[in-house]
Amino acid sequence: MGVDVVDVIAHSLGCTLMYSVFRGLDRRTAPITWSQPTRGHQVGTFVSLAGAFHGLGAGSAGE
Repeated sequence: MGVDVVDVIAHSLGCTLMYSVFRGLDRRTAPITWSQPTRGHQVGTFVSLAGAFHGLGAGSAGE
């Protein structure tokens, strides 16, 4: 889109998905890896409505 920063409003599972992408989730590979650089610097405002964030980390792969 040609922009440097985006604002995101997400709900429920969308919150989890967006937060994972910001933290470096790369779904183009199998299995899913967290090897990509974080993308938090590309987010202006992140509004999370009813999102679940427990267990989102490299150490929680087995959950």
